[in-house]
Amino acid sequence: MHVFTATTQSDYHLRNNHLLDPAANAHVCNNPAKFCDLRPATEDDFLFAGNTVIPINGFGKVDIAVKTPNGRRKMTLFETALVPSFHTSFVSMRKLKAKEVYWDMEHDRLMKNGKTLCVMGDHYDQWTLEFNEPADPAADPAAGKRPFT
Repeated sequence: MHVFTATTQSDYHLRNNHLLDPAANAHVCNNPAKFCDLRPATEDDFLFAGNTVIPINGFGKVDIAVKTPNGRRKMTLFETALVPSFHTSFVSMRKLKAKEVYWDMEHDRLMKNGKTLCVMGDHYDQWTLEFNEPADPAADPAAGKRPFT
């Protein structure tokens, strides 16, 4: 039997990354330090995750580092929800589509007007836009588990 101590910070190996989520209707970031122009949320701002209602702390702009054909570049995500309790951050494919950005699944990239915006990675069975290697993957209690199936 394994016992893990609960903390406010997750040790999940994708904690400091941004995943592409085709079903999400909002961009979500779990790291307050990544926000620019953060404004508080109201008590009516929340997300549903499974059978849980999760409060949103605020909204703002978040810059993520993505791989492009010309090296790493900044991608700005607008109206991103701050949810520090989430185990990872994610980018809403629905919001990207509203900006006429499309997912080329055959080549694992995001496209706009026929041009590659960025190339996605595939890490721990997740599509990643911003990926930062975990400091110590062996110490991760979720290593080897598949939380999103």
